[in-house]
Amino acid sequence: MSLTTKRGRVVEMPTAADDADITAAAMVDPDNAPLSDAEWQRLRPTVKRGRPRAANPATPVSIRLPQELLARYKAGGAGWQTRMVAALESFASEHPEALASKKR
Repeated sequence: MSLTTKRGRVVEMPTAADDADITAAAMVDPDNAPLSDAEWQRLRPTVKRGRPRAANPATPVSIRLPQELLARYKAGGAGWQTRMVAALESFASEHPEALASKKR
């Protein structure tokens, strides 16, 4: 059996009989024995990949913004969301009354 990758490369896959022959040969070779389940567990990476979890993660929200305002932030390049949050935090600290609930 063969598989074709997205880039057009053809990869030949062993048949079930080929796989059985390979496993049987490996079982009798002391230098090439297959790993046991316990050995596979020890080979697992002990370090977790990726960004560490934030102590105070951000909450995704949906908000409608004027296109011009959003375009100005995005024009500044990468980090536009961080800059927008900084501007909101700055405004909130300078104008706490704006955050108070107003009865209509």
